[in-house]
Amino acid sequence: MRWVRVKTQNGPSYGIINNDIISLVRGNLFETIELTGEEIKLANAKIMVPLEPKTFYAAGLNYAQHVIEQAKANNREPNIPDEPHVGYRANNALIADGEPIIKPNDSSEEFQYEGELVVIIGKKGKNLTEDEALDIVFGYSIGNDISERKWQREDRTMWRAKIQILSSLSVLGLKLIRSQ
Repeated sequence: MRWVRVKTQNGPSYGIINNDIISLVRGNLFETIELTGEEIKLANAKIMVPLEPKTFYAAGLNYAQHVIEQAKANNREPNIPDEPHVGYRANNALIADGEPIIKPNDSSEEFQYEGELVVIIGKKGKNLTEDEALDIVFGYSIGNDISERKWQREDRTMWRAKIQILSSLSVLGLKLIRSQ
């Protein structure tokens, strides 16, 4: 099932996409929903960020080939970590598909984006096994994560501080695909 969050006269609403029509729903997306009977053409909808999560994390250095490419570009030996680096991101960094990305004035020509798989966690979980982990996944989306490579290289502490407070640096796809 493909979900989308849209702006309506009554505020944000979720809907189910079927071809080029969005059927609006009411209720808690993570629990019980019901169709309202209202429909909007996808082409006429104002698409919003699919979710406004309480917490938002990003995993970095989780793609070995990218680590190798970056090291080579900077004449360094690749240092592939045993585990991805996970960090918190500020919710104001999320923007919807098609919204402008605000490039900071002090960013360099190394202001780059990279495609990401977005995993939406729908249930609480702790100390899960690999087999149990997928049981708490609500669904998936896609996104672009924006990075300032010069900041990353030259001042990791400052880069983290800047990236956490800057708005518009994580673009989420317009659709949320429910896991089955």
